[in-house]
Amino acid sequence: MRFKPVVAVVLVILLTVPGMVEAMPFMEELLDEKELMEVHNVRRDIEILNLLNVLYLSREQIDDLLSIHDRRETVIETLTYRLAQDAPAAGRTFSALRHTLLAGRDPEERLVGEIHHTEQGLMKAVSEAAKEYKYLAEEAESVLNESQKVVVTYYVSCIIPPKSEINPVRIGESGNEGPRSHMEKLRSLTGEQYQALKPMVIEKLHGHMENIARTHPQVSLEGAREKIAGYLDRVRAMPEVEFKLNPVNPIKEILGPSPFETGQTGEIRPKVMQFLLNSRTAALLRQFRSRDQ
Repeated sequence: MRFKPVVAVVLVILLTVPGMVEAMPFMEELLDEKELMEVHNVRRDIEILNLLNVLYLSREQIDDLLSIHDRRETVIETLTYRLAQDAPAAGRTFSALRHTLLAGRDPEERLVGEIHHTEQGLMKAVSEAAKEYKYLAEEAESVLNESQKVVVTYYVSCIIPPKSEINPVRIGESGNEGPRSHMEKLRSLTGEQYQALKPMVIEKLHGHMENIARTHPQVSLEGAREKIAGYLDRVRAMPEVEFKLNPVNPIKEILGPSPFETGQTGEIRPKVMQFLLNSRTAALLRQFRSRDQ
């Protein structure tokens, strides 16, 4: 069976819709098609790249994540080996149960015991791997600085790269130096230069906030432009000593603390696993490292 390219793309898109596999069980069968799987993989690469490109990971962060991926591969290889070792016996046990059910008989007590034993063995192997995976996700999360954690928390997977509203506030630079550097430039401008550039800066920051609010109903943009303008004016008016002590985080100042900072960490962990620990991410990170050399 072969698909026309357009049909294949449509099916891959359907596979990525939350709940679609559950609603349409036949969807998972489509991934057996080699060409369709290739489209799926390329699409996933794009979703990961759109996040990596706005994280501005440092060389050290990339190396740390790649080290975590090396251990991730070990976890997967260990799990694969254990399951492969158990697979022949598990196959025979489940086949015996299938044969019994097809014959319309109740499984014997001995077979029921074997089924439970087999299930427990398989689940134990998977559970141990899941536990290790959780530790890796925690470590990957710790590689990110606070601003990057906010970006991952709010990230919505997409195919078309998002407009760079985050720039010139380069959220990935350690210690939040991106916003500070930009604000330093604003402070160095003459009054006339500042008034000329101010509308553009306001719109860039407001555009980024709109992206956040689009997927987080609890984020209010009411009066955001006025708040941004006031924030910029305050930063320019700060004495030098106060400016050096100020965290300089316009997004947090206007929208308040992120879910990550308020303890609602449920959103970041799945995204760390989905994007930063994806099986395809290591190869992309290695290309990032080579590109920056």
